[in-house]
Order: sequence, then structure tokens, then C-alpha cells
Amino acid sequence: MFTFRLHLLYIKIKKHISMKNWTLRSAAGISLVALLATVGCDKESTTTVDCNKYNSTYNSNMKAIIDSKCGTCHTAGGSAQFSGIYDSYSDMKNGLDVMWLEIKEGRMPQPGSTPLTDAEKEAFECWEKAGFPEN
Repeated sequence: MFTFRLHLLYIKIKKHISMKNWTLRSAAGISLVALLATVGCDKESTTTVDCNKYNSTYNSNMKAIIDSKCGTCHTAGGSAQFSGIYDSYSDMKNGLDVMWLEIKEGRMPQPGSTPLTDAEKEAFECWEKAGFPEN
């Protein structure tokens, strides 16, 4: 997505620079390539999590993390009750992919809430890789 936006920016720059001024046009193209090379294109981590150190199942460790970091809002009567209630595995199992995406993209927990630690994020990642098992 980021690369696509930069490509559109390049096209706009290219249209505004006349063909007569080849130096300016070349400089814009070289600058764009340099920007792409240094910025990166997505938020994917380049590090690999060692899932051997986590036994990521709902009942073994994930329930405690979810209860402490998500359950205060995602519960009946909570501020986020309409976007999911996380009182039990059966309540949330159909939305686990979305939950992981929100965590991975940094949208959850919301600002002002207690953030997940790096170890908790790794545990979520390992849970997702294992297919979100309950036991």
C-alpha cells in the first residue's frame, strides 16, 4: 500500500516536470527510489518469535492476558461491549483473527489503556500461529 502511494506521487511529479527538463525528472525518480529503499513498505516484523518458550493456548496463558488487558473494556457493560465480549473462549473464538490484527497493527489495546508487553505480543503471535487453540 505504501509503495502504491509512492508510485502515485511519482506519477504526479512526473506529470508536472516537463520532458525538456530531463535532469529534474531524473532527480525526482532517483529520490523516489532512495526513499523506497530506506523507508520500507509494511509493518511486518523481520524478527522471528521463538514459540517454543510459549505454551500459547487460551486456557494455559492467553486467558490471563486477555482478562487483564482486554477484559476491562470487552465485557458486558464495558466501553467496548459492542465490538466483542471476551468473557470466554466461545464468546471470542470467531473474532480471534480480527483481534490479532488489531493488536499487530497497534490499534489495541487503545491508547490510554495498559499496553501489551513485548512478551504478551509474542504470546499472541504464537497463539495465532498455532491456530488459536483453546487447550
